[in-house]
Amino acid sequence: MQRRIQAVLLKEEGTAGDDAAPTPADDALGLAGMFSFVRNADVQDPDEVTGALDDAEFHLGRVSAQMTLPLYLKGSGTAGDAPQVGLPLRACAFGETLQATAVPTTGTTTATAGTISSFDVDTAVDSDWSTTDGAYEGMPVTLSGNPATPVTTIVTKYTVAAGTATVEVAHSFDAALDTSTEAKIEPCAVYVPASTSVPHVTGYGYEDGVVDKLVGAQGTFNAQMTVGQVGRIEFAFTGRALAQADATFPAVTVEATRPPVWKNGSSLLNGSPVGVNGLSLSPNHTVVQPDDPNGIEGYDVPQIVGPRRIQGQIDPNRRLVATESVVAAFLNGTTGVIHAQAGKTAGNQYAITCRRAKYRGVESGERGGISMQNIPFSALGSDDETWLTFW
Repeated sequence: MQRRIQAVLLKEEGTAGDDAAPTPADDALGLAGMFSFVRNADVQDPDEVTGALDDAEFHLGRVSAQMTLPLYLKGSGTAGDAPQVGLPLRACAFGETLQATAVPTTGTTTATAGTISSFDVDTAVDSDWSTTDGAYEGMPVTLSGNPATPVTTIVTKYTVAAGTATVEVAHSFDAALDTSTEAKIEPCAVYVPASTSVPHVTGYGYEDGVVDKLVGAQGTFNAQMTVGQVGRIEFAFTGRALAQADATFPAVTVEATRPPVWKNGSSLLNGSPVGVNGLSLSPNHTVVQPDDPNGIEGYDVPQIVGPRRIQGQIDPNRRLVATESVVAAFLNGTTGVIHAQAGKTAGNQYAITCRRAKYRGVESGERGGISMQNIPFSALGSDDETWLTFW
């Protein structure tokens, strides 16, 4: 059997723990590497008195399973449609918002005022814009006119007072945005931390002529962006394994887009460009299998539990204190915006944005003779303020 002949199918379950029967035509994932499927058993050594130095044979207790899936960070090919990482993210307690149309639906909206990192919209005049706080947070907005060269950035805060919407963005510009600024929210898919309505999934993992099946699964992930490379996100799902079986290798249909390379994109600290080698992000929650003798393996279906502590790391080239005092921000507990963005083709762009990143430490180092700093951080918030965006 060939190890590299692999395919994975993933489908949301209607009833948690029931096999959702994913199909090769509708539910296949394009892998960024080889998946793994591991069964973990509670093995109980009896410590019986046998009349010899040898123990009796062990008891096989409960068995759980974990499926690890490496996928690419990339769009679906159509802005506003869910990417293939959409369902895996939802099963890792990240809620999904699909914005199918642009705002405004045609043309652009002229700002009424602005700062270097925000602009205002009169929602009475431009009624396509929502009057609900938070409506477009995490979504991409393209700004033109001022700046002269159009820039697509991410909305980090959206508030409405007395009919005026104030739209804060991840970028800081050299000149304040003003009445020559034109704005448009792009169709997109946005994923933000969630605490409710987390689905369970069924995963089928094919390796040549054998299939392993995982049901009632939820998981966690680690996303990684590296300059000059394509972004990757590795998911680890925990659930109950069904019987392993021989199977014909399926003819799968997967998302056709190729992942964009992280270059000619964006890497920002507090709105300003900064050179980095990489950015990582993980939710750091726990997936537990509650004890339940009624369950087939003595477990109930897995559940994601808190505390969720979203953390990551970024490694910017070192700058003068007058430009960016990372150490002062760390010592003072100051929060800031971390933003990374890749891709230039509509339908195949993505960004990771943390609105309130708080540094957990600062370590000086070097990279190819250039001074740099390793900065682990926490992404603060309560079901908000951290977004994975695809458009």
